[in-house]
Amino acid sequence: MKVPFKLGTEYVDDGPVIWNNVFRREETVGPLRLAIAPREDPLGLMCELAESIGPDYYLLYVHAVERSGSPEGRYESSLMELVDVRIFFAEFEEMLVNDGRHELWIGTDDDSGMLVYDEHGILYAYGPIEDFVRTLAGRGFVEGDFSVPEPHSHHYHAVYDEDVERLIAHWDWHRTDLQPEDER
Repeated sequence: MKVPFKLGTEYVDDGPVIWNNVFRREETVGPLRLAIAPREDPLGLMCELAESIGPDYYLLYVHAVERSGSPEGRYESSLMELVDVRIFFAEFEEMLVNDGRHELWIGTDDDSGMLVYDEHGILYAYGPIEDFVRTLAGRGFVEGDFSVPEPHSHHYHAVYDEDVERLIAHWDWHRTDLQPEDER
């Protein structure tokens, strides 16, 4: 059996994109951000980076591709502590890391920072950039460049349909419609 993966290198007979623990600084129309391409453990890295922006967090699950019955949309949690984020990630990690139908955000109630894990397996970090850089360096990341391969493919796996349903039923999320930038 082929191991499921989120992002492929081509459209036909592709293999998974494997990132090289690299990050870069990016100018945006808003604040400076880091784009981070982790080889492994992206959710653990998100939690470690979140330690610089806490102590209260919310999750935003952007369900952009409907396959299993739950409507597409943005699902926002109530505020929680980092331990609760870690427990949630542990329960849904395999699906969140290996399926490309969604994004996952960690935000704070005071806008001190935000972390986004996108459909390409890339993390975007907004907030205390130098704190984030120190965390990344401690994990062996290097500053450099990377790009999403062209062509590439996004994979949505039937094996995770029930996990998406469980995730959406996990909390009493506040659901809103997708934004134009969420559309695939």
